[in-house]
Amino acid sequence: MDQRLPQAIALARKLRQYGGSFVVLIHPNIVDYKLEFEKQFVKAVRDFSWFCAIGECGKWWAARNAVELDVHREGELLIVDMQLPERITGLTLEAPPGWKLAESSVKDTQVSRNDDWVVLKEASGPVRLSFRAASSRKPQTVARH
Repeated sequence: MDQRLPQAIALARKLRQYGGSFVVLIHPNIVDYKLEFEKQFVKAVRDFSWFCAIGECGKWWAARNAVELDVHREGELLIVDMQLPERITGLTLEAPPGWKLAESSVKDTQVSRNDDWVVLKEASGPVRLSFRAASSRKPQTVARH
């Protein structure tokens, strides 16, 4: 494993471009080089990754798959109404180019530097996001993590 570290990091960077998942399964039968691989891999991808145990990931995906989303216009605003039947942390939405978040019903909402990502730190129940758009493009939003 430790001899394939550069290739693993390169693959993680490629998967990052479209929000893909990278699963690392390490059997603890040999500790030295496997542990070293894990330490170096985590160090290299930590800034752009989310780590979880398989059970935690499964719970997150089940909650994410239950999300219902509707987009409509109210005057000058583009409204994203969501129903989140289960509590979820880190739900990320990719906003179309030119959309700027104007208001969120979720207290802890973060927006990326370029306004292209909106992250709900923790949310459940009904959620409303209001956007202003620079163009008159047809409303569309993609949910991802």
